[in-house]
Amino acid sequence: MARPSVSIIRRLRAVGLVRYSIYAALTVAILGPLLWIVLLSMKTTQEFWRDPFGLPAVLRLDNYVRVLANSDMLQYIKNSILVSAASMVLLLGTGVPTAYALARVEFKMAKVLFFVFVMGDMIPTTLFIVPLYVVNQVVGISSSRWALILPYVAASTGFTVYVLRGFFRSVPFEIEDAARIDGCGTVQLLWSVMLPMIRPGLIAVAIIAFIGFWNEYYLAFILLSSSELFTFPAGIAMTFFGQWVKDWPAASAGGVLTMIPCALLFVLMQDRIVKG
Repeated sequence: MARPSVSIIRRLRAVGLVRYSIYAALTVAILGPLLWIVLLSMKTTQEFWRDPFGLPAVLRLDNYVRVLANSDMLQYIKNSILVSAASMVLLLGTGVPTAYALARVEFKMAKVLFFVFVMGDMIPTTLFIVPLYVVNQVVGISSSRWALILPYVAASTGFTVYVLRGFFRSVPFEIEDAARIDGCGTVQLLWSVMLPMIRPGLIAVAIIAFIGFWNEYYLAFILLSSSELFTFPAGIAMTFFGQWVKDWPAASAGGVLTMIPCALLFVLMQDRIVKG
């Protein structure tokens, strides 16, 4: 068996070097800011203004204590949990039947509607911030959590329908026909037969949506008229940033606390996310 030539070996080594260099650069780009925020959260305000990128003299947890000791933070966390959970449930409650209809029911406007959902997901939500604000004011929901829940669901419906439609289309039609012969109605067919078969995609969509809702800041800071309804990210920004105060170490500690639930959720469910 002929051995590979020296030029081929050198070429493969060069390709491998370039590949791992890209991996290393991406790792630094992702983990670098994360590490900086963690270290920043352990500094004092004086240390930050003296050297923003330097190491803290002593690793302190004082900023975390300040964040958690703030009486408003528990309310912000509660708001984040309620808004994220309600948005995820409503998203699945509307997205699953829509995706099923677009995947399994034949009607003239199916492809057009699917195209509308996909195109709607491609438009940045920030472009709709003024209409959303005006609509919330006119409808009268700006002082309730619905001012966030409904925009969150609308902004995520396109992605949900796109992903779940693909999973529904992967289920053989023979299984659906057999279930109907056994007497399953449409609702029972969807609940008892189809959903268990697309469970990986359902879990992946739910987790990705929950993480997105939990981390969202821009809409929460603008659409809500009452600071008592602010979610955790918006509450941190309002508490530690103002006209006269910019407490970066405390805000970084709040950012780390915000990341912890998402990180734990991803670690516990990463196999299901990858499978989905």
